[in-house]
Amino acid sequence: MYDRTEEDSLERILEHFEKKTTIEIAVVTVDSNMVAREKFDEFTYRLLKIWGIGKVDKSNGIVICICKDYKKLFICADFGIDNYMDEYDKLKIIHRDIIPSFQRNDYFEGTLNGLNAIIDKINKKWSRYN
Repeated sequence: MYDRTEEDSLERILEHFEKKTTIEIAVVTVDSNMVAREKFDEFTYRLLKIWGIGKVDKSNGIVICICKDYKKLFICADFGIDNYMDEYDKLKIIHRDIIPSFQRNDYFEGTLNGLNAIIDKINKKWSRYN
């Protein structure tokens, strides 16, 4: 879904954000043969837990899982993110910042817009909780 330059760009953003906040975000792309459509959200949650995204003592991981084949996307955040972002915020980011670009088959732009929206949302509340 991303070329090498796009992957490197996303990785730099994720690394910088983690250094600043300790919050880990993983962007995961999966094929439809990896998970059944009806198990997609649960699969994303399992990735968060099994891969250990986020710091154990802070439960501050986020997984953005994308399946191009299913045209599905799910943002799963551990409970340590609740101070910064709720379910409504995640849905708003998906529909406002990500899906419009995905509908134009621009997956990098959609992912980048979504990441920036998540980072902005967290940064606005960061000083209040840290």
